[in-house]
Amino acid sequence: MEPKKVAFQGEVGSHHEGVTKQKFADEDIEMVYMASFSDVYTAVANGTVDQAIVAVGNTNITSISDSTDALLTGRFYVRDDIFYEVKHSLGGVEGATIEGAREIHSNVHALRQCTALFKRLPGVLAVPETDTAKSARQVKAAGDVGILAIASAEALEVNGLVTVEADVQDPHNYTRFMVVEKLNGQRPRVGHTRTTMLITINNTPKSLADALAVFGEDNIDLSLIETPGVTAGHPRTRVLVEVKAGLYNRAMQSAMGRLVADGTVKVRFIGSYNGDELPAGEYSSEEWEEPETNINIEEFVASLEM
Repeated sequence: MEPKKVAFQGEVGSHHEGVTKQKFADEDIEMVYMASFSDVYTAVANGTVDQAIVAVGNTNITSISDSTDALLTGRFYVRDDIFYEVKHSLGGVEGATIEGAREIHSNVHALRQCTALFKRLPGVLAVPETDTAKSARQVKAAGDVGILAIASAEALEVNGLVTVEADVQDPHNYTRFMVVEKLNGQRPRVGHTRTTMLITINNTPKSLADALAVFGEDNIDLSLIETPGVTAGHPRTRVLVEVKAGLYNRAMQSAMGRLVADGTVKVRFIGSYNGDELPAGEYSSEEWEEPETNINIEEFVASLEM
């Protein structure tokens, strides 16, 4: 039997490569490296690969729209997920130092996961690239001690860079990855604890709130909600929803019955799996400080009634 082909965005040493090795450690796979998320999803849709592993969100930067936008098309099926701790290292050519840095290159999402680093380096230019490992390769080619890259320790080693500083990521930096395949008649399975679906609703006030309310009424937790960027003027809109319940759960069946009862809501199931759980983490009080209300609500309401 031929090995399963699994595609991902990134080069050798990328975090996508690292999570793919971890997730499929017990399977015979052929890793397929691709330049962009678009290339990955196209390969899945065309059937040139069996599955793909894609980043969909991060504890420090929320969702990754490159992936969620593709899932909103309804052409893909989520088979599994995994939370992966992403550790970033800062590297450069021989002789590079953090004090001498002028530019730091990396994937745009990786740059956003290192806010504490950039606060220490206010004069350093952050340069977004398509891939962390690619950034390391480009920094090596540039040969400039003032240009550094944020990437995995593996990417720095593969590309012959020295580590200037390890673990430059912000605290509790976990990225959620999903294993996706082409939608082809898959059915939700008994015993699974997660369901992903596309809900199509009227693009009218309160329709989204009403649709999501049915899950709360049956005490079902929503773990992912994504909507398209632009829906103004269109009579219908599509929402990507993940819930912490299998479709064969009684509460879930009750909620789904109410959801579609009036005939205006359409549902397409695009994922059934046993969801991974985010490891517990310690957050500083500064990170989780609640923002103060910026207006006095009572005074504001009273002013409207005058």
